[in-house]
Amino acid sequence: MSYIVTEGNVVANAALRETHGGKAVANAVIRVDMRVRNEDGSYSDGPTSDYEITVFGKPAESFAASATRGARVFAAGELSVERYNDQDGASHLRRRIVAEHHGVSTHFAPAASRRRNGDQ
Repeated sequence: MSYIVTEGNVVANAALRETHGGKAVANAVIRVDMRVRNEDGSYSDGPTSDYEITVFGKPAESFAASATRGARVFAAGELSVERYNDQDGASHLRRRIVAEHHGVSTHFAPAASRRRNGDQ
């Protein structure tokens, strides 16, 4: 497996559930857009890649609350890639990241801060 750091937009709100052992797990898909430099020096949209992000344990709850549709997030962790065939027989790649580090990106917009336990 490989380690990856990536940033993209959440496709749909993250789903939070529990494993059979009672451990929290959150899943979301992020879409990463590539930018391609043209011969004249300008940039245009290139191909996109989707990554399934999985977060385990207590951090899964925070991730699920932050990873809402359209949010810009980053994730860093172990990457696995598998090939599968859909019902029509077409071949696809599934990219999964088990994220050790994750958060809301402030690259294009400020992140909203939430205080806990009445902290000032």
